[in-house]
Amino acid sequence: MPKLDEYRRKRHFERTPEPAPAKPAPAKPTLAGDGTFVVQKHAATRLHYDFRLAIDGVLKSWAVPKGPSLNPADKRLAVQTEDHPMDYANFEGIIPKGNYGAGSVMVWDRGTFIVEGSVSADRQCASGEIKFSLQGEKLRGSFVLVKLQRSEKGNEWLMIKHQDDAVDPRWNIDEHDGSVLTGRTLDEIAEERPARQQPNPMQPADLQGARQAAMPANLAPMLATPIERPFSNPQWLFEIKWDGVRALAWKDKHKIKLRSRAQNDVTTQYPELAALPEALSAREALLDGEIVVLDERGRSDFGRLQQRMNVRTPSPHALAQFPVTYYVFDLLRCDGYDLRHSPLLERKKLLRHLLRPHNLIRFSDHEAGRGEDLYALAQQNGLEGVIGKRAASRYVSARSKDWVKIKATQTLNAVIGGWTAPRGSRARLGSLLLGLYEGHALRFIGHAGSGFNEKTLDRVAKDLQKHQAAVCPFDKKPQTNEKAFWTKPALVARVRFQGWTHDQHLRAPVFMGLEPDIGARDCRWEDHFAQPPPAAPESNPR
Repeated sequence: MPKLDEYRRKRHFERTPEPAPAKPAPAKPTLAGDGTFVVQKHAATRLHYDFRLAIDGVLKSWAVPKGPSLNPADKRLAVQTEDHPMDYANFEGIIPKGNYGAGSVMVWDRGTFIVEGSVSADRQCASGEIKFSLQGEKLRGSFVLVKLQRSEKGNEWLMIKHQDDAVDPRWNIDEHDGSVLTGRTLDEIAEERPARQQPNPMQPADLQGARQAAMPANLAPMLATPIERPFSNPQWLFEIKWDGVRALAWKDKHKIKLRSRAQNDVTTQYPELAALPEALSAREALLDGEIVVLDERGRSDFGRLQQRMNVRTPSPHALAQFPVTYYVFDLLRCDGYDLRHSPLLERKKLLRHLLRPHNLIRFSDHEAGRGEDLYALAQQNGLEGVIGKRAASRYVSARSKDWVKIKATQTLNAVIGGWTAPRGSRARLGSLLLGLYEGHALRFIGHAGSGFNEKTLDRVAKDLQKHQAAVCPFDKKPQTNEKAFWTKPALVARVRFQGWTHDQHLRAPVFMGLEPDIGARDCRWEDHFAQPPPAAPESNPR
């Protein structure tokens, strides 16, 4: 049966304002590009939400009785209905009594989507499982629609939110009511009230504190101050702490340049991020974000990222096995305007408005005020922690108390001052001797001998040999069980650990990888002893 015959059969277009189909719109690819999605709230015999994806020239449609949810615990029933014409995405109004689906229809959300994976949208849909990422005004992030195999009706699916930075464990769809097209409620549509005036699209010049200025050639990133426990505060925004490589991105029309925290040009290391210009609706911009490699559950995996961090020209195999994602969390400049003096919340609103959905470039969303909830979610999912940012904060190229970090798992960057001889069956080295700078002195904090595989062991041993020294670099020579060898304090290791001992050494440290972009002098003793959260009454208002 042709795609829209069922839609046409159910309607008398002389009696309903719904759009009559002409011919299916040209199919728009949704694998490398993006497609339209719309959610229409429909007060028919029973109130429900119609979820529609533009696939193969029509709107594939599912009726979702309780509506989509940003809470992964909510597995929403979605009943597949007939395909709709593309023009239906803009339909809002009243279907008169006596017609199929009679009742008021609202455009509750709309935006674009991208298909996840290497299989096209129509083939995934035909297989009974389609994964996609939404970039709407209300719905964002990764979802899956899965067809129920034992459905008696044969058209029942489940709509499930994936774990990512768009998750909202307290999602209540009634708190997000109203048309994104006209601002009206269903009652106002039923009463045929006029559309409410919609705000003009955001522009960089509209932001408080925005000023015209030349693009800076280099810029140091803003850094967060560690604190000892999570807190909640309506004046703060809270984001997932990604375990990756901090990178600023310069966009100039169709070109990009990526610079690391140490101002190194890393553009060629991550060629897939050349897609950034097509994902951002701006002529030129300066972005701040984190480059990560995600695991199967959508969590950043520093071990996998190690396979890309020191490779100037990655092979096709590395690109396929360890694809990177750039999570963008700040907009510092846009189309001739320096936004660093604008409040963070305004910068993030403009950034979200400008970013189009893309598999490799994603908006790093936030929770307003709910730091403790997000921290608990990070703990449950094995994430590194949470970043708290004062909503009104300006962007400064320094460590600031307006940005704080609360770690759910303990990691740090430590200077390698030497290594010990191997024992047993291990070759090359036994453990790394680690330290942090306290003033000008390198203070010993322990040794890490686990976390290596043959490849990393060989690589680290070769790097240590290049920097071998005759003199111990620590302020006090550490006692070791095996013979110690010294190295110039040039290499930095990322380690995971379980806490501090009474003599202020790392408890059970595990080597995670080398940090080529972190300078030894940036590994400071004082940066790893967290402060209390912001003082009451600001920290935990009730």
